[in-house]
Amino acid sequence: MEERRQFVRHPIEIPLTYKVLKNERRNISQTTNLSDFGISFLSDEPIPEGQILEIHIYSPRQHLYAKSIVKWKHYLKNEGKFQVGVMFISKQAAFRARMLEQAFRIDLYRQRKMAEEAREIPYSEAALEWIDLHAKEFAEGLA
Repeated sequence: MEERRQFVRHPIEIPLTYKVLKNERRNISQTTNLSDFGISFLSDEPIPEGQILEIHIYSPRQHLYAKSIVKWKHYLKNEGKFQVGVMFISKQAAFRARMLEQAFRIDLYRQRKMAEEAREIPYSEAALEWIDLHAKEFAEGLA
């Protein structure tokens, strides 16, 4: 199979909803990974390449509504679902998605540290620690 990736992908599972434009039904899913210009997620149904979607990713700290275009899909036999890859239509949406990913990674880091240390850790403290440890690799697309 030919490798078509142009951008580094960052594996991360983030809840999302998506809606095919001109269709009122919102579908619940989760991301499988993010890249600098798009996102992939799981779908129960195939979505045709070229279809425009509205993606909504929500977290308590921020959220993202973004239009995107379906670039590819693969059927995952063992999961009985389709992995769908979309490209954000605006560069601003791609940037916001990356910042949302960073917020999720900080939250995960905070939760892990609280479990390890058996104490409440403020988000701001966890964010500073995470930035110290991972900001460079995150900015370079390695995290």
